[in-house]
Amino acid sequence: MTDVEGAWVDLVVAETAPVKDSTLAALDLAKGFDDLLVNVLGSEVSGGIVPLRRRRISRRAGTLAVVAVIAVGGAAAAAVKGGALTGLFGAPGSTENDTSEYVNIAAPNFPSLARQLGDQLHAEGLRFAPGINPDQMVDLLVNETQRTVRFAEHGNSAAAKDTREHGMLMDVTGVKGRIAGLAQCTWQESWLQAYRAGNPTAKNAAINGLTVLNGVKTTTRSENGSFSGSIMAETNQKKALNGYIGRMRDNDFGFIRRVTTLNCPTGT
Repeated sequence: MTDVEGAWVDLVVAETAPVKDSTLAALDLAKGFDDLLVNVLGSEVSGGIVPLRRRRISRRAGTLAVVAVIAVGGAAAAAVKGGALTGLFGAPGSTENDTSEYVNIAAPNFPSLARQLGDQLHAEGLRFAPGINPDQMVDLLVNETQRTVRFAEHGNSAAAKDTREHGMLMDVTGVKGRIAGLAQCTWQESWLQAYRAGNPTAKNAAINGLTVLNGVKTTTRSENGSFSGSIMAETNQKKALNGYIGRMRDNDFGFIRRVTTLNCPTGT
């Protein structure tokens, strides 16, 4: 399925059959993500697969989270123990079609690195909706990842022991994509508030904010240099966001409210 087809399916499913929290709670999503990680990464990294469980699963956020959250072993373990930046890089086409560095989100200095990546995105043009503190949004991401780590570390399973010893990995592009996704949520919430208030100027400002977000390009270090590209495209969010912008222009309040409730954490 192409990105365009996938975005279209997302729009149709969210419109015709919105997912309820009760339905998500009944699904064994963690097992499905674990199986996917084994299939995608099993041949590339030795070590245990960390069970992935989230407070709220969304099509976009779930995709980003499953990109490269793994526990590593063997020769890679020493690199992971050194801090958030591991010195390990993705292979071309393996994760989100980029070659960015893996980050240990369990490292004590991960919050500092996340804030640095947030500052970089801001310098490259990423903006949150008016009245939103960017640092608080990055802290929201940090808190979410730390809850994931604490959950994975709990217990005496082999995966839990691997997590405690070696950490958990997500690539730099994935971290940037999560920050960009939070920015998208703030603009969607801003549009919803403007719609309720009957404020067309604020509605248009939110649409413009999302349009600018969809054009933000970021530069990321790779093993043999660096690469630049759209952060929304790199994390498979660009096509869907174009669809959301179209719905806003059509004043489809119900649709935007549903996808925002489904995809965005409390606090955005």
